[in-house]
Amino acid sequence: GAGFESSACSAFTNILAVMGDKAESELTRANLHSEIVDIALHGQALADEIYMQLMKQLTDNPQPRSISRGWKLVLSLCQQACPSGALHEFVHVFCMKALTDCAAENKQTIEQCISALNVTMAGPATVTAETFAFQVLLTDQSHRYVQVTETTTCQQVAELVCQQLRISNTSEWVLNLVTEGYNVQRL
Repeated sequence: GAGFESSACSAFTNILAVMGDKAESELTRANLHSEIVDIALHGQALADEIYMQLMKQLTDNPQPRSISRGWKLVLSLCQQACPSGALHEFVHVFCMKALTDCAAENKQTIEQCISALNVTMAGPATVTAETFAFQVLLTDQSHRYVQVTETTTCQQVAELVCQQLRISNTSEWVLNLVTEGYNVQRL
């Protein structure tokens, strides 16, 4: 529909700015990076469209800085807005192929993309009336989403996030709960 097309066009304009193919300040670029991820979280079709746009912008791109910024955006998407089952394998192969001929400065970011995709290979949990996506903000300012119910405990949320991050010793990981409107963090 018109809403999808508008969001897709907005995402594309923002991708150009984030990658430096359209002149913007660093602050604006950082804000647009987050906005693209937010757009992708509004629906699977939009997430898939953004993945396709990014892969197109990265293919045969002659600008090293643009490529580096593009891969950082792909990483944020892989961590926060998984591609659909139909596109998941395509994105995975795209990343694997890019890893074989990438510049040294992009190698770690692409490896992290592949790792994030491997974690989500089975696909996201189905959201039902009983479950909902719970957003967890990590110290590096990235996000993870886990499926929870009304009765899920903080310990269970911590275990789910540790599982996503492949942290084996969960006792070394701390979850602080921040409730909007309160200035105190709770464990």
